[in-house]
Amino acid sequence: MERVFFAFEQDFVTDLRCIPMAVRYKLDRAGLKVPLPQWQSLSPPQRQHLWAQPCDTPEEVAQFARQLISLIAEPLAPIAEPPLWEATEPPEGLRSRCAQWGADLSGERWQALSALQRYALYKLSRSHHAHEHRNLPIALREFGLIAIPDEP
Repeated sequence: MERVFFAFEQDFVTDLRCIPMAVRYKLDRAGLKVPLPQWQSLSPPQRQHLWAQPCDTPEEVAQFARQLISLIAEPLAPIAEPPLWEATEPPEGLRSRCAQWGADLSGERWQALSALQRYALYKLSRSHHAHEHRNLPIALREFGLIAIPDEP
């Protein structure tokens, strides 16, 4: 899996005070949920290690989960939602949100994106946080799906 920060995450990458998309992706793959206060209770080196830790194979996913559980004493809530970002077609809600920004997210364009990019778009389109809704057009532009970041 890619170990990247997206352009829309640049305001917090130095200290990882927010959970980057790459880590959120790993959490969902491992079936774990970490509230922001728990994430922020980790030291910066611990957060950096979790961000950099591979999570591609089932063994790496299990190792990531064990590592995280060993760092956070509080129980972690399992993720119940299916991984819609792995579908061959983008979810309809995501497709309609992208269309609001002028992005035609066909199945072919969806499949051309990396798994982490699909995950980021899926999460940004579903979020209830205003800052993440603001980041959706930035991500669409960053991933080459729209050219102009104007609001609809």
